[in-house]
Amino acid sequence: MSYTALYRKFRPGDFGELVGQEHISKTLQHALETGRIVHAYLFCGPRGTGKTSTAKILAQAVNCLDLHNGEPCGECEACKRIKEGQSLDILEIDAASNRGIDEIRDLRERVRYAPAQEKFKVYIIDEVHMLTNEAFNALLKTLEEPPAHVIFILATTEAHKIPLTVLSRCQRFDFRRISLVDIAMRLKEVAEKEQIAITQEAVEAIAKKAEGGLRDAMSLLDQCVSFAENEVTAETVAMVLGAMDGDFIAAMAAALYQQNLSFLLEGIEQLVQQGKDLRQFLQDLLEHFRSLALFQLMPDSQKNAAVDRALAQGALPDNGVILSLMQILGEVDYRLRYAVQPRIVLELSLLKAAMPQTAEIVTPVKQVMVNQAKAVTAAVSKAERPVQPAKPAQTIEKSQTDDLPPWDDVPVAPKKAAAKSEKETIDDDLPWGAAEPIAKPAAKAEKPAQIGNPAKPGTAFNGGAVTLAAIKGQWQQVLSEVRKQQVTTYAFLREGAVAAFADGVLYLAFPDKYKIHMEAMMQPKHKEKVEAILSKEFGADITLQCGMEGQIGAVAAQEEADTALPNDWLPPEEPPLAADDKDELPWGGGAAIPQEDGTFGSGKTIVDAPNEADEGDEPDWSHAFDGMEIEEFDD
Repeated sequence: MSYTALYRKFRPGDFGELVGQEHISKTLQHALETGRIVHAYLFCGPRGTGKTSTAKILAQAVNCLDLHNGEPCGECEACKRIKEGQSLDILEIDAASNRGIDEIRDLRERVRYAPAQEKFKVYIIDEVHMLTNEAFNALLKTLEEPPAHVIFILATTEAHKIPLTVLSRCQRFDFRRISLVDIAMRLKEVAEKEQIAITQEAVEAIAKKAEGGLRDAMSLLDQCVSFAENEVTAETVAMVLGAMDGDFIAAMAAALYQQNLSFLLEGIEQLVQQGKDLRQFLQDLLEHFRSLALFQLMPDSQKNAAVDRALAQGALPDNGVILSLMQILGEVDYRLRYAVQPRIVLELSLLKAAMPQTAEIVTPVKQVMVNQAKAVTAAVSKAERPVQPAKPAQTIEKSQTDDLPPWDDVPVAPKKAAAKSEKETIDDDLPWGAAEPIAKPAAKAEKPAQIGNPAKPGTAFNGGAVTLAAIKGQWQQVLSEVRKQQVTTYAFLREGAVAAFADGVLYLAFPDKYKIHMEAMMQPKHKEKVEAILSKEFGADITLQCGMEGQIGAVAAQEEADTALPNDWLPPEEPPLAADDKDELPWGGGAAIPQEDGTFGSGKTIVDAPNEADEGDEPDWSHAFDGMEIEEFDD
């Protein structure tokens, strides 16, 4: 007779042998005792947790001729036929290979016939989520109102893929992952019946690897028994599963919190030479630290072999150190899965965990981006409004200002008011009605830079200050120059927005979706090229800095700072009326004097200031619009 695998040989035969699913076995037993048998059941849960076994037990129980407390007797003819798989009325269907509408139509035709041997005809459909939508639709009516002699038991590992119309027609039972203790007890029980020598540590290692599936645990035990010569030990399990030796894991863990860097690197070299799975090593290391943390929190109930090995290495570290190491190592598992060079990733992570002070050396790129974003925000908050160059003042002869009122009598605007040029101050201080004095031609002053019309490349804005507004007005020209010199740099640069300019540093803000563009712009080959063009365009040394966050607020804050007036700004006060200033001005004009009837006047005629353009006859405007088309509109 051929050998039978352990998971088949020790398949549960009744509800009492189900491991870890008491909430399901008790419910079904009570339903069988009271006769509350429904026409459709849905068993869902992880693999190896007893779904198919429970379905077979239920099929045997509903057809048992001598039911005891909801348990099949196992001695009647029906129980024997079902247990041996010889019953014609118990049909197991694999939905993965019979998933089409034709198979379901055939099933609908066959359910109408009465059972041949048993009381009920039971259909066990495994992996039912593999059925097509058409097959589900064909099954709906039969599933809702089947013949009285038919029971459907659907089993699946992915209940979320089953249509709601099917779920609503079934009694659903969710199978849970089996606990580590229950799996270990079942393994020891099987080992005793099969006379297998196995250590407690080996049982725990197999139970952990099974991850809540008893069938997986049975298969692993079968594999380890085939490999071992006499006794199944932890070393045997490690060899079969590719796991790490417990002593090696304990030594590597001790090297971490003792900062033995050379031992860590030698250990990783040993793993690579032996062809071990680095992710498996990392998981074993995390499990070791977890055991240490639980032991220090609950010393009486959590001591195991891992703790004994750690104590043999020396004093245990504080829980704070253990939790910090677990946090760092836990973040590495995901990166190892997709790393091109997992060895380098693991080495850097272990060195970082062993020496926290090296964290700055291996700071992730994400942290660099956060620091750059903070720098942009800080620069904007402290940036002040640039001072605009003052207008060139006009030179006025002393003889032209002798008749003006004394400066002490003229009201002065607040000190923080907007600055005025000397020409504007003179205009405001003249008496009402007085003609404007003739000013001598002033020396030709250099025209200050205008926003939107910046100086030509190579000039320093003629001595004027480089402002954020000037950079924005010139930005398209900067982009054009960058595009001429390097197209790739232009492609990265154009996605950034000018956010702030302070202390010779120009800050660009990139949206979150252009993270790659920002990183590329901070590379020296792109950054230095743009800085050179900026310095050439504005005639001053300008440094480029890029960031990701706060770009919208930065731009708004800077624009508001450029255009807003000071908070304490007040309009200048009007000068008082100079009523008693009756002296003639140099060209014969006179000051307006208020009269008793409320009008203004004087005995002299006000004459306009001489103007060469006014001499002679008036210009002839009769031909001014010749050649122009004038469109007439009706009222």
